[in-house]
Amino acid sequence: MMKGAPGIKYLHNPRHRDGSPGKSQWTIDKPEELACFKNTLSNKWVLPYTGWGLYYQDGKVTYLGISWDRETELFIAKFVDSHEDSIWHGYPADCFRNQRDIPAMEILKKRLPPAKGLA
Repeated sequence: MMKGAPGIKYLHNPRHRDGSPGKSQWTIDKPEELACFKNTLSNKWVLPYTGWGLYYQDGKVTYLGISWDRETELFIAKFVDSHEDSIWHGYPADCFRNQRDIPAMEILKKRLPPAKGLA
């Protein structure tokens, strides 16, 4: 378990790293997954118990995982506090196959900040 922010903990879910059938898989490393979560919090791309994030590489949004089909590249992460106890986990969100993975309209309306290193 890793700290995401004061009072918040982040747990890497092994089912999204071990090839579990029917589960999307992270293709980024665990530190990058945690950084994506922290970026989600700092940009306030969260609602109670749910958030969405992006992964930046070389100043550009890039894919962070693959769908359960092991072919479709995924660009959005979904983070959840399933038990409402400030312990979060996340997974690559497949917005095409699961409508619940689509970011909430309140999140989509927020302006995306430039990636670090860009003016």
